[in-house]
Amino acid sequence: MLSHLFQRGASKWGAVLVLVCTPLVAQVHEDSRNADIHSSRTHFKMPTFSSREAWEQRAAFLRKQILSSAGLLPLPDKNPLNAQVFGKIDREGYSVEKVLLETYPGFYLGGNLYRPRGKQGPFPAISTPHGHFAYGRLENTTLVSTPARCINLALQGFVVFSYDMIGYNDTNQIPHHWGEPVHELWSIGPMGLQLWDSIRAIDLLAALH
Repeated sequence: MLSHLFQRGASKWGAVLVLVCTPLVAQVHEDSRNADIHSSRTHFKMPTFSSREAWEQRAAFLRKQILSSAGLLPLPDKNPLNAQVFGKIDREGYSVEKVLLETYPGFYLGGNLYRPRGKQGPFPAISTPHGHFAYGRLENTTLVSTPARCINLALQGFVVFSYDMIGYNDTNQIPHHWGEPVHELWSIGPMGLQLWDSIRAIDLLAALH
């Protein structure tokens, strides 16, 4: 880093420039994970933003962090979904169809599509993962009924896509829990695969007429 530049006298050879240099000082940044250690007793304070621009910058940062940690940065190519929608069942006020989506080449995501009947569209759409229940999107017990939730929303005028987590029901090409060393060669884990399935589920809803 140049700190001084000055002219030192003159001679028959002309002016002589003397450069006095000071060494670069390395800037040390402490890892925030060592300085700000969270535990189960840490009180989380929600951040506040003074402007929409500040919020959008933070949102973009978080989106990038999530995609990176899930193995989805850069995003894979969005190949054709080759959606199969079949087996329609009509009920009073709604219908249910079976769905298969090819979210990756050769990998399929299963689900059900609930649509309103007897109402004039267009309709708002809801993408609904099922949660950690034994029967996934088909759970229908006193604890929870995923189909009843979707039916209720369809009766209110929503198009609802209820889909599997990996390893559940029709999406059983790989188990729900996996992570052997050979799978590291895939450059994606269960979280990334399920996030990608969710992204493609929204693509399906966006393409519906």
